[in-house]
Amino acid sequence: MTSDNLASIIAKAPNKETEGAATLVFVISAFEDFPQLQALIHAIHLPHHWLIVHLERQTGPSYVAQVQSLTKIYSNLVVLQFGTVIYPGDSLSQINFAIMQLLEEAAHVHDDFHYDYLLALSAASYPLYSAEGLARYLYKAPKRVRLGLLQGGDPRLCRRRAASVGLYYTRGGQQKRRVADIYDIHNVLSEIMEDHHSNNQTTMPLTAALFAPKGLKQTCRRKTTSGNTAAYDRNAIQKITRSATVKDYMARFKLAGQCCVEESSWGAALHVIGRSQGEVPLPGIMWQAWPCGMGMGNSYLVDPAASSSAPTHCLRMDDKSVFPEGPVELRTPNEIEKALIHGKQQGHLFARKFHSTDQYWMKWIQTNLHNQHEPATPT
Repeated sequence: MTSDNLASIIAKAPNKETEGAATLVFVISAFEDFPQLQALIHAIHLPHHWLIVHLERQTGPSYVAQVQSLTKIYSNLVVLQFGTVIYPGDSLSQINFAIMQLLEEAAHVHDDFHYDYLLALSAASYPLYSAEGLARYLYKAPKRVRLGLLQGGDPRLCRRRAASVGLYYTRGGQQKRRVADIYDIHNVLSEIMEDHHSNNQTTMPLTAALFAPKGLKQTCRRKTTSGNTAAYDRNAIQKITRSATVKDYMARFKLAGQCCVEESSWGAALHVIGRSQGEVPLPGIMWQAWPCGMGMGNSYLVDPAASSSAPTHCLRMDDKSVFPEGPVELRTPNEIEKALIHGKQQGHLFARKFHSTDQYWMKWIQTNLHNQHEPATPT
């Protein structure tokens, strides 16, 4: 969808500012579990907000039709279908950056279009506030980018991830993948071709040229929470989308061949526009956990009564901006409850991951967190 299409929809249903409430644009990345997407939208929707649901180009037609049906219910909801999310890599950041650019182009066309924040979310998220409470909170809070800080933020890791490329090729009819540092790409290609010749295999390298962006050492400074689950104030978005350096970074990071680049790319973008000082260490918007000692896959929050297959159900919290003493392990429902309350009081606005087939924690949040346990002073 082009900025002209987006502008035409904005013109048909212009949002009206509401006194005492922030105007928000929600950008939701969705690809499965339509009922969960419905639950999220129902929980965050207000008439003066904008909701943009992003779908990959290759999303199945039945799911696309389900999501498109939401536009008949919500006049302020837009569905954008473009691009492909490839992981490892940082293609989702490139997609969110493109949506930011579309918004700013549409705002240029339609003078009445206004928003205070863009909140990037996944469809597996759920708010810790009621829709009205979230809008009031962000109206009172200082305008800033909300991007948390993770444990173990080695800047060398950022530069290594950002300066890598995934090499995809076929060998003997099977797709293979190698990750190469850009400075070592020729050696890796030589190894691939040597293997091809020594084993008499049919090998077809598929490569992408990638060069380290100028100034990368200065901008890749911290390991943040994912920039694709974050909040960006309007002023920051204007600066980000107008920066040729940020545009160049995003194009390069998209090709990175390692995981978790999104934990570095947005922090680098903020540094470029002069917004990282005193801002990146603030709590991000998303409460999320990982299984203890089981890699980096985000963990679903499940009904304690239904977790007999994993009796300990240990969750690990790595958000250094909320738990500065180090990673915290949660092993009981009571510990999860306390951590959710603590996260909201420290500045978290949402939690993830949830699935529509298990609504235990979403119902708990509705009862115990919506309109309760807000920070004494908006951060």
